[in-house]
Order: sequence, then C-alpha cells, then structure tokens
Amino acid sequence: MCRWISHGDTPLLLDPPGVGKTHLAVALGREAIIQNQSVLFISAVALLTQLVKAHQVGKLEEKISYYNKQSLTSV
Repeated sequence: MCRWISHGDTPLLLDPPGVGKTHLAVALGREAIIQNQSVLFISAVALLTQLVKAHQVGKLEEKISYYNKQSLTSV
C-alpha cells in the first residue's frame, strides 16, 4: 500500500462538497504514516499564505524545499 507515493504519483480528489474528499485524504495520510512516510496536512489557504510570506521575505525557495521534503502533502 502507498506505493503511489514512492512512485511520485499524485492523487487528485475532485467532487462536490460533503462527499468525503477530506476524510479520504486523512485516511490516505494515516496509512502513509503507518508506512513510515512523512505527511503534512495543510489547508490550501494556509499553504498559499505561507508561500506568499516566504516570497515577501526572499525565502520562497527555502519554503518550497521544505514542502518537497515531505513524502505526502495533503492540501
């Protein structure tokens, strides 16, 4: 399970509100943790806010590098 992470595959969950996308993302993240993967859960708004702030202080590359170190990032 979770071979898709090591293969670099990216799941994209698209559906109307209230059908369980977040629940599924959390379940995938929990399974990844069980498989010793690093996981980061962050809202899209928080992610964009952090990237904008990093850009403003000249540390965008550093922030992007931080996110790239995670095995799985759920936004």
